[in-house]
Amino acid sequence: MRIICVIALLLSSALAVAQDRENWSCQSKDLNGFSWDGSEWTRQAFSNRSWRFTFAGANSRQSINGQLVDFNCTTDAVIKQCSYHGVYFIFNAETGLGALADVFGAALNPDDNRQTFVELVECAKS
Repeated sequence: MRIICVIALLLSSALAVAQDRENWSCQSKDLNGFSWDGSEWTRQAFSNRSWRFTFAGANSRQSINGQLVDFNCTTDAVIKQCSYHGVYFIFNAETGLGALADVFGAALNPDDNRQTFVELVECAKS
C-alpha cells in the first residue's frame, strides 16, 4: 500500500509540474546590438527572428532555429525573469511583451563573445 501511495504522489507531482508549463511563440520587434571586429565594438542591426519559449521554472527553455537553450525562470504568474549564462529574458505575461538581452559580451573577453544584443519581443501564448 505504501508503494502505491508513493507512486501516486510521484505521478501527481509530475502532473503538477507539467500543468505549470506555458508555451509562447515570440517575434522580434527590434533587435540591435554590437559586434566585436577584433579591436573595437561596432553597432550592428540584426535580422528579426521568431522563436518559442516554454516557461517552466528552473526547466524553462528557448527554441530558436532548432537549437534549444535552457533557462532558469521565476515562477511569478505575470512578470517572468529568466537567465542563462549572462543572457536574460524579462517578460510580461499580461501584455505579451518582453526583452531578451546578452550584454555581458561587452564586459567580458570579446574574442570569446563577439556579439552583444538587446531584442524586444512580442509573444502570443500557444
